[in-house]
Amino acid sequence: MKNKQELTVGYMLVAIALGLLTWISYHNLTEHEPSLDDFFDAIAQVESDGDPLAIGSSGEIGMHQITYSFWLDSMAYISIGGTHDSCSLEEYSKLIMQGYYRRYANKAWQAEDWHTLAQIHHGGWNALNRNRKHNIAYADRVVALMGAE
Repeated sequence: MKNKQELTVGYMLVAIALGLLTWISYHNLTEHEPSLDDFFDAIAQVESDGDPLAIGSSGEIGMHQITYSFWLDSMAYISIGGTHDSCSLEEYSKLIMQGYYRRYANKAWQAEDWHTLAQIHHGGWNALNRNRKHNIAYADRVVALMGAE
């Protein structure tokens, strides 16, 4: 009888251990699905180390380093007011980025294709057609910072 009880307890412990391992595995897989905020944060990190007052050598503004032409293209798609200088405001620059991506890469936007969106952020609306290695490397850095694949 004692062996049967020990065997039952052993099976219970194995079942608990397997359940715990399953929960841990699931938790690790679903712990972090990269979000739009993660994407914006990663772009800011790569572009300016998150500095909202950053000004690039070609007139890029804000933590996301929005160029005048990027801003202008986005404003042709969405009308939110403001000026290029408003891109020093984090939330404003996020709206500008959304407009740009929706205008030039709506499928990637809808699919949350962070790699494609990062390439477009870095290389402009035609970045994917150019297939430049620096755009791909840039996108790889952004996606790695997000913890995405």
